[in-house]
Amino acid sequence: MTMSARTALRPEPGRVGVPHLPRLRLAPEPGPRRPQQRGPRREAIARLRLVRALIGDPRPIAVLVGPAGYGKTALLAEWETHDPRPFAWVAVGPVADDAGALVVSVATALSEIDPPAGGAATLDDLLLAIGAASPSVVVLDGTDALCSPSARDVVAAIAGRLPPGTTLALASRAEPPLPLARLRAAGDVAELRADRLAMTRAEAAELVHRAGLRLAPAQMEHLLALAAGWPAALSLTAHALRGEDDVAGALAAFGGHDPVVAAYVRDELLAHATAAERAFLRRSSVLDELSGDACDAVLERQGSALLLRRLAGTLVPLTPLDRTRQAFRQHPLVRQALRAELHATEPQLEAELHRRASELHERAGDAGRAVGHAIAGRDTTRVARLLAVHAPGAVASGGAATVDGWLAGLPAGDVAADPALATAKALGRLVAGERDAAERWLAAAGRHPRAHDDSGAGMAVIAAAVARDGVAQMAADAERAHALAAGDVLRAFAAFLLGTARLLGGDAEGAGDALAEGARLAVLEAPLVRALCLAVQALPAADRDRHEAAELSDAAEATLARHGLADQPFTALSSAVAAVCLAQRGRLDAARGSASAAARHLARLPDAPPWYGALTRLALARCELLLSDVRAARTILGEASRLAARTDGAAGLRTLLDEAWARADDYSAGAAACPTALTIAELRVVRFLPSHLSFREIAARLHVSANTVKTQAHAAYRKLDATSRSEAVARARALGLVEG
Repeated sequence: MTMSARTALRPEPGRVGVPHLPRLRLAPEPGPRRPQQRGPRREAIARLRLVRALIGDPRPIAVLVGPAGYGKTALLAEWETHDPRPFAWVAVGPVADDAGALVVSVATALSEIDPPAGGAATLDDLLLAIGAASPSVVVLDGTDALCSPSARDVVAAIAGRLPPGTTLALASRAEPPLPLARLRAAGDVAELRADRLAMTRAEAAELVHRAGLRLAPAQMEHLLALAAGWPAALSLTAHALRGEDDVAGALAAFGGHDPVVAAYVRDELLAHATAAERAFLRRSSVLDELSGDACDAVLERQGSALLLRRLAGTLVPLTPLDRTRQAFRQHPLVRQALRAELHATEPQLEAELHRRASELHERAGDAGRAVGHAIAGRDTTRVARLLAVHAPGAVASGGAATVDGWLAGLPAGDVAADPALATAKALGRLVAGERDAAERWLAAAGRHPRAHDDSGAGMAVIAAAVARDGVAQMAADAERAHALAAGDVLRAFAAFLLGTARLLGGDAEGAGDALAEGARLAVLEAPLVRALCLAVQALPAADRDRHEAAELSDAAEATLARHGLADQPFTALSSAVAAVCLAQRGRLDAARGSASAAARHLARLPDAPPWYGALTRLALARCELLLSDVRAARTILGEASRLAARTDGAAGLRTLLDEAWARADDYSAGAAACPTALTIAELRVVRFLPSHLSFREIAARLHVSANTVKTQAHAAYRKLDATSRSEAVARARALGLVEG
């Protein structure tokens, strides 16, 4: 580089670029002929948000950096149609290795918009011409193709000699040949990278619309997730779906394995990648998150962190997962294409990479990814070992669907042939409320000669929960599971089932001890089991100590909420018990909400064990009585009684049901003259009747008018067949609507 060029690298002091921001044009105006756009042809989508950012930025250098297919050239062309300044276009590719040819190309482009600037034969002449030229935009498209140091020096020299009002725009797939750090510090460079070049939801929707596609909202969400804002991906997908009769099916099947996508990734995205870079990207595609440490460990190499930072947002679309750019995620379609290439070219290495990744995640305590990689590598032995350890914890944390997802990646025959896999499948089906399916998988596990040695605790837990042979055998199976279990999760499961069996059999004291142990063992790794232990403890406590029952139930609900499990179907029992405790405290709206949630959860358990359905319905019936709906209570008690009859030896359960029937009978007899249930509003007023508060004071507590309270109280009197406040209180106490 000449001395004048080196001196020119630093912008002149006080230069601020465009002195006045031009307004966007309303229509395109003719301009110089632009180089043909590289990559797949896309529908012209207006991206005025980016054009405004470029026109409104006074800095003299604009850098557009991103992988192939991010619309850099198209954006520059759109910018030209809205900016009043003339554009001088240079396609760098044909002159990338020749500094002299690059100088002549820039001079020629300038002469088309400003003839006095033409004719430069040397870099010094070009810099003088640029300095004297009218304000313009000099576009160097494809600076990633620059190879020779002298050609790169030309670009740096031009960047340092721009006159006020002129912008140098560089479009590149790699970092442009400029001292960007220094230019950023000086405030002289505006940058649009892959994250900002990515299409917004609105832009993607417009592209799909112009392609003639009509997608349902769920299909559009799937497409947006698949394309992840990459314009080329959206264009390729739209092209693939155009003309399809079954758009939904074609979209579901579309991915990086599609020949068109694979060809684009190979021929465009990775066109400038070295063999080593391609191998790195292909082999690291087994990982869903790319970090330096993970890539080094799985690929058995060094320096991955630096390579990832260099590739991110330039050669391939890598999305940073944090602000420090220490971890990245590959674009979904690109990753699929690379994985397909890995499977086709290095199948043996692919299995080995998954094994290493599985070991890496197992050491890190990430059971999900460890299992996923073992399944992807078709290592059934490793999958079985991992699931024997981690499946109970996953299910006990509300992850029955997760376990099913893991096992869906293996042939059903392989699952049935391995006791650990079959036991994991059975446990997941049990918590999903499929008792018969759980038994079938349990039988499959039991056929293996080593089943009771390798999976004895898990099998005993499932047998106890199914309780096909009555309460006594349920307790025996739970005790055996507790003795065999090696970890806290299975022991917690066993303690929950043992405590429940004792409650069903009539041993309330023994039940409390076992359930308390289960709640303690489950506190760290089994929140669903902990909540169930607390709920079953609270159910009988509601009769003897409402305060204790409320504390247990609140702890159960808090556990479920803290772990995001409130919508799990198997929490129906906890929700039903919560409804009872809330109704006892006078929180009637909340009680109705919990009862409704319990009913919804029960509907999602098509074949739950009869004891579970009976206990849940017992609690729901008690809640309905507290809400004065005796008809609903009797209907639910009938269902609970039928389920209880299917569980041999459940004397304790039948006692609880008999007590509930007696309450229902008392209520029916007491309200025979007026069988209409009290409304929630009337029940609220009834709760205050035993106090010495006046109707006006009750109204203040309830934030309603005194006349409203008076009307509701008199309606409650009629329904309770009472003629005075004291008589209404006595009837309400007899029915259990207020505390005695």
